[in-house]
Amino acid sequence: MNRKKVSIFGGTGFVGSPLVAALAKNGYRVTVFSRDRNVQNDASCLSYVEFIDGCKLEDEAVIRQHMAGSDYVINLVGTWDNNRRRATKAHVTYPTRIYEIANSLGVKKMIHFSALGAKEGQSTFFTTKAAGDKALLDLAAKNKMKVAIAAPSLVVGYEDRFSYNLARWIRHSPLLWLPMAEAKVQPVFIDDLIQAVFALLEQDHEQVEFELAGKEQYRIKEIAQKIAKEITPKRRTIIGMPNFIAGTLAFFIGFMPRFPYNRNQLKSAKTGSVTTRNDFEKLGLTPASYESVRQAEMPTTILDKYYYDRLNARRPVKL
Repeated sequence: MNRKKVSIFGGTGFVGSPLVAALAKNGYRVTVFSRDRNVQNDASCLSYVEFIDGCKLEDEAVIRQHMAGSDYVINLVGTWDNNRRRATKAHVTYPTRIYEIANSLGVKKMIHFSALGAKEGQSTFFTTKAAGDKALLDLAAKNKMKVAIAAPSLVVGYEDRFSYNLARWIRHSPLLWLPMAEAKVQPVFIDDLIQAVFALLEQDHEQVEFELAGKEQYRIKEIAQKIAKEITPKRRTIIGMPNFIAGTLAFFIGFMPRFPYNRNQLKSAKTGSVTTRNDFEKLGLTPASYESVRQAEMPTTILDKYYYDRLNARRPVKL
């Protein structure tokens, strides 16, 4: 079997890890470039997967050596860092340099992950994402290698941090004062997003920007209420935190590692992450509804991870 080769940047996160595994299981050879050293996850144990860990974009000779022979390159690099210089480096400098290297090596296509809302948003995250998208489109217009930009909404599924954090707060708080409660999202299931990547790899499209979202739009508060009903029989009161209080907290302590949000995320929430133009259909796909995903995937896995973390910390588990 002649396996096509895919090089991936940012392939060790929530989206990257299952994507790498899916590619390897479906006939691709995968090379994952990671800044972290000694990467250990489920995909690292699979055949046809090679991890180049401790590799930075400045290590161009190493990247060229291991990217050579690739048919495709996928960029998943992203950061919520509020520092504009670092965000620009991650969202503009890195993807454009990856494109230039891949194009010089004869790679056929680059799939770049942006974010739904980047065009309209005013946060550091959204504006730098939009700048990176534009830079890639400009490069693709002048060069041979094609580019496809995937702009997903909130991605949910097994062990997603958003659902897990909400579940943890709800579990411990009879009254949850929820920041960004009115922010609108259109949750997309991780498996659907992976299928969209396969379609972008294997199909040719004149369109280059794809907005990928689930079937329904929700406010964050509505999602929290649904999760609360699934994970505890106890009544939970969820109210929205006023924006000025959420903003004050983000300003003074949003930089702390375990604080649930920062100013960048708060400002992004004002734009929302929804679309009336859902491009799954153009890829021949139908996204799952959030209700079906929540009922089938999330009630058990959220709590499984909660209990797992409790046990690892040697703390009592309350059923």
